[in-house]
Amino acid sequence: MYSVKLTLLPSLALFVSLFLSLSQAAEEWDSSKVREEYCYDNCSGHGRCVRNACVCEPGWYGENCATRFGATPLSVGHLNVSSVAEIRHLYTKHESILFGISSSQCAKCGLAEPEYAQVEFGDVPFVRVDAAKIPNIVSTLGVDPASPPPLIVLAWTHGKKHGLYRGPHSARALNKFIRQKVQPRRGFRDWTRTDELRPPTLGEDGEETDVVVVGFFPTLDEDDTEFDEFAQAAMDIRSRHDIQVFRAVVPNKKQMPVPRPRWFPPITVALPALGVAPLSGVDDSSEWKFITLTEPVPSWSAAKLRPSFADWISLNAIPIVAKLIPETFSAMEEVGLPMLLVFSPSVDIIRPLLPSLRDAAKEFRGKITVMYDDEGVFKDKMRVLGLMNPDKLSMAMNTRDVGPVPFLGDVISNHTFRLFCMDYLAGRAVPLNKLRDAISTPQKGSSDNNEEDDLVGVREGFYATDIGITDVSDATSWTRHALDESKDVILFVYRSTRCLPCKQLAPFYKKMARRLVDLKRTTTPNHHLVCARVDLDRFRPEGLMDVSVPAIALLPAYNKSPPFRFFSAIAKVFTMMEWARENAGRPFEWGEELPQFDAEEKILFKEQIRMREEARSAKSKRTDEL
Repeated sequence: MYSVKLTLLPSLALFVSLFLSLSQAAEEWDSSKVREEYCYDNCSGHGRCVRNACVCEPGWYGENCATRFGATPLSVGHLNVSSVAEIRHLYTKHESILFGISSSQCAKCGLAEPEYAQVEFGDVPFVRVDAAKIPNIVSTLGVDPASPPPLIVLAWTHGKKHGLYRGPHSARALNKFIRQKVQPRRGFRDWTRTDELRPPTLGEDGEETDVVVVGFFPTLDEDDTEFDEFAQAAMDIRSRHDIQVFRAVVPNKKQMPVPRPRWFPPITVALPALGVAPLSGVDDSSEWKFITLTEPVPSWSAAKLRPSFADWISLNAIPIVAKLIPETFSAMEEVGLPMLLVFSPSVDIIRPLLPSLRDAAKEFRGKITVMYDDEGVFKDKMRVLGLMNPDKLSMAMNTRDVGPVPFLGDVISNHTFRLFCMDYLAGRAVPLNKLRDAISTPQKGSSDNNEEDDLVGVREGFYATDIGITDVSDATSWTRHALDESKDVILFVYRSTRCLPCKQLAPFYKKMARRLVDLKRTTTPNHHLVCARVDLDRFRPEGLMDVSVPAIALLPAYNKSPPFRFFSAIAKVFTMMEWARENAGRPFEWGEELPQFDAEEKILFKEQIRMREEARSAKSKRTDEL
């Protein structure tokens, strides 16, 4: 999911020709209504007309505010907060709090509100935060302010712990999460008699969970260090909606249930111990993984030099081979291991290879995680990984240290998965950035992203000759331009390597940059908005290390410290300009109406309004006559 929603609009000339024939039939429309403050259809009664453009009420969208998605964002909850001080006060009163982060500018956020209205929060307050207005609070809750809303954060232990909820924003899923993970004071439940143990995949409501974690103890004694380690791990993963944690009392390994149920594992380490099994392994005890609670957790990567038991649970709670969806990707990303991503245009192609993929995943478990897409849903992500043909079976490593590593072979067969993993771990696979450097180096004045031909106004790369856009490519230019305290800097964050959404958003941003230059020279000399771009493939400044691209950030004058403000509304030139003006560190007002248009475009726009109103009036008249 990208932090900016893209909407491509047809040209003004197209609107003019489209409504020309209809306008001839209208006789009652008064063309004098096209005045200084007039908007099409009067914004449908769901917005304000500001300089001939609709500023829609929360929950309403579109050119004339006629489209509604769900309910009004931020309309459900116990209270809304507007400062960090209010949150600290809440921490003193509540053990657990659910924060619902939304945005009055977010088109999709309204879809979640009807679901929130059906959630049974009990005594857990549901506190709302507007990410568009108070991004510093979002950062305080441990969430990247560039993450697109809606988001839900669980805070517990009076605000000392935070965790991002990664499950569905549905009433059913949230009710289950609150019942199992939020309301209990402890992060686990008990089975005290081994003869009553039953498969722990069933929750209190009979619904299945994805992962089972069991702490095996010889007694109920809670005074030893090992129990404290278990209880701490259960609390640390409390925000994970897909894990249930239990404590089972087993006096010794010889007193297991006899006969042992298929789901019950043969414990292979000394007690007390932790056992983890994915849902697929509950009917087959061979899938369980164990670790004793009396020894330190072994490290498995440079990203986890001192892992905790909660880290170990996260590593072993992921499926052996997972289907690529946002929830599983997030869970595997937290583990910090390289990810083998396999893309198939159809399930029929990947199905015969899944046993071999699973064998490779087992062999390299703890070194590599594995996911696959069998429906072609993530075609747009393939280019980021260096995979250029979405119609054939492809795969790549997604890594934190060297970036994407594409598989360069022509054919993927049963033994290819294992060989590719071995080549990567041995350092024989070539990262994408080295391949790109070997192929070509962009020339001055050429496009940063030359993998595809540009289509002007639809998808464009950035050029050295672009008007009004400064290239921030190193620490020196970052300090000189982005951190200039006297300027309100609108920063376009992108990747020049195979990022099609970046190229699709670029025309809107470039148009805005040109208009800001013109306005500075003519009617609005007192604005201090400047545009800059940073390519994360070349330079990653502080505060933008893990931002999803494309993104548009604002670094206001006199306030250059992270967290930055990120644009999250529908990508239109005027919407972006107004967002920047409203959040600028140096206040100003536009010196002319329709600041997003030049003189010629304003004439076309007003002509468009006139003809569309005539068409609407004619249609209304015909309906009345019928």
